[in-house]
Amino acid sequence: MENTGWGSISIRVGNASVSMNKSQGGYHLFSLRSNDRYKGEATKVLTVCKRICRRLNKPLTLTAAPFDDMPMDTKRLVGWYSKRGFVPLKEMPDGKGYFTMPMEYRA
Repeated sequence: MENTGWGSISIRVGNASVSMNKSQGGYHLFSLRSNDRYKGEATKVLTVCKRICRRLNKPLTLTAAPFDDMPMDTKRLVGWYSKRGFVPLKEMPDGKGYFTMPMEYRA
């Protein structure tokens, strides 16, 4: 885990990494990525982020939107985060026929 200043934290587990920024009353995840799929590393990184927010008693938010090179659409990605305790907030069209989904995890 690395504190990059300005309220940003970078976390890496194996080949998975994420950045977490301070946001309105909590933290916002962006760029959760794993080069080795199906090894549980992204889940481990997410667990660390959730643990940090639970200890600080702060909400953790993210916007579920797949990277262009991801074999997963937004609907499956929302399902993946939902299984890990995140709640969808509001579907947002991206203007390209797809949508993104803001989600929140409350400690």
